[in-house]
Amino acid sequence: MLGSSYAAHKGPVTEHVKPIRVYVFYPSMNHRSWWVLLPGSAKELFGSEGAAVDFAFTRARELSGHGRPVEVLQEKISGSWMSVRVS
Repeated sequence: MLGSSYAAHKGPVTEHVKPIRVYVFYPSMNHRSWWVLLPGSAKELFGSEGAAVDFAFTRARELSGHGRPVEVLQEKISGSWMSVRVS
């Protein structure tokens, strides 16, 4: 279009790919178990934070092999979430 500031972009289209998320939940007031929520609503319970985070990292590494980014989020005692780096 003449005089238009719009430029047609030719080439590969880059889409924003939503990451797959793995959640590590802090134990609730009445329970002692840490739990991990995986894609597809699969839930695993653990007796310690270390075991839960280790499991979340293992699953995240497996899921990242499918081409989508994977993010591990861990709940803090305050109820806020922090992103945990998957190595």
